[in-house]
Amino acid sequence: MLQKDYKVHIPVVKELLNEKYDVLAGIDCIGFKDDSNQKLLQDINSFLEQYYDKIRHKVKEQELKNQLSFTLITKILMGTLGCVPAYDRYFIAGIKNQKVATGNYNLKSIMQLVDFYEKNFARFEPVREKMEVEGMPYPQMKMIDMGFWQVGLELDTNKRIQTAH
Repeated sequence: MLQKDYKVHIPVVKELLNEKYDVLAGIDCIGFKDDSNQKLLQDINSFLEQYYDKIRHKVKEQELKNQLSFTLITKILMGTLGCVPAYDRYFIAGIKNQKVATGNYNLKSIMQLVDFYEKNFARFEPVREKMEVEGMPYPQMKMIDMGFWQVGLELDTNKRIQTAH
């Protein structure tokens, strides 16, 4: 991907702007209980996986050894639709440490996060209501993303402190 310029992402932007995905933009966790929304998430995931795999194939010009990183896909979805957390190193460490969800990006993990948010709704919502950008409240999945990312960061920081002594 580093060998490509920003134009490589234009088809992705066009797909994300498709009206059918509007329902995923800032979706409340409970919205994922609806099978049609789960299907839309799977559809956009499939599009992103197939598209970026093709790009990777063209760049490498050989069989790919590694699977596509879900970090890229989830960061795109968090940054554009706010519908899933960014499954990066710190977020994954955080959810695993707290035993909230699997560290793998899939529908099962998303539904585990949905259940977690619903169980803690009364604690999350008053905080979320105070957090906004340009008059728009943070999506619920952004709250999950920030919270577990912070847990993962602190785990990593503490590990470094212990290693240094």
